[in-house]
Amino acid sequence: METVVQYSKIAALSVALLGAALSTTALASDQDLGVLGPTWEIVEPDMRLAIVAEAHGVDWDSVNEHLAGQAQNHTRDIPDWFVPIAEHTETHFVDPSYTLGEDIEALKRQSDGTYQWGVIYEAGTKVNPSSTYSQRTGSSLLIFEPMISVNWP
Repeated sequence: METVVQYSKIAALSVALLGAALSTTALASDQDLGVLGPTWEIVEPDMRLAIVAEAHGVDWDSVNEHLAGQAQNHTRDIPDWFVPIAEHTETHFVDPSYTLGEDIEALKRQSDGTYQWGVIYEAGTKVNPSSTYSQRTGSSLLIFEPMISVNWP
């Protein structure tokens, strides 16, 4: 088992502030560092200017009208997909549980504040993910027939 060192928040903050102070002084320096090799003027066109020039000649009202028409007709263009209506009601209970084949290890916090690798779930532990889902949400997973009309009171 490997023991991991825990640093205090004050020490971490001090290191972060020192690093920030050093980097800002380096960026704020006006020292000429010289030229390490030959330099040339940029010959490629500025893409920002090319985009602005291209967008300048567009009739945006017609583009917006076309997009609005596409959005209104989007569901009409989707192919039909029908689910057959159920002939009778059935209930099936499913147990999605599985058994761990090997130990799961992670860093565990010790009472003195340090962290140490340890087993958090042993091999052979049975896990049911739906049990934690229903505890968190307070609900169950239901699959129902949506085609039946219901008269609400």
